[in-house]
Amino acid sequence: MVLILVANRTNLLPTIVSRCQVIRLRPLSRQQVARSLIEHHQIDSEQANLLAAWSNGRIGWALQAATIPDEVQQRQERLDTLLTLQRQPRSTAFRWAEERSNDYRNGMQSDVLEWLELWQSWWRDVLLIAAGCPESITHADRQAELEQAAQRYTVAQIYTFLSRLTEAAQRLRENVNPQLTLENVILHLPG
Repeated sequence: MVLILVANRTNLLPTIVSRCQVIRLRPLSRQQVARSLIEHHQIDSEQANLLAAWSNGRIGWALQAATIPDEVQQRQERLDTLLTLQRQPRSTAFRWAEERSNDYRNGMQSDVLEWLELWQSWWRDVLLIAAGCPESITHADRQAELEQAAQRYTVAQIYTFLSRLTEAAQRLRENVNPQLTLENVILHLPG
């Protein structure tokens, strides 16, 4: 019999760890994901490269996004919404926070966390551009916008806001009031 135990090693007793064979699972490289999409699923190279960058090494996610074009469109629209929050009046941004908190309360927690994950990926890319590592960005289709954002803010401002987004996602998982959590993020938007 073979049992597969998926766990963080620090959470296991030493007696259990000593009887296990550790298999480290790592995400696939962008090139591997793109190659698989092109060769095995007949997706054009431009779309495959974009999906591979967005997937963060998760081939299943890339395949799902490739078969559901509305998901790619929705992701782009969400990112556009998030990027316009900084240019909108605070009341509009607070309305967005209220809508997401209502979604969260109505059982759409994973949807709200996806919004935050998408926003985190954007600010991570801004940080990478500001730090001089453009080859690692996720949103390669928006490199010009990323470069503009990286010029507007200091590395410290970018990092601070990225940390706030990470903290907000963690607080939501810990059942903190979603509206207060999201409004706190809005209050600390850079710029």
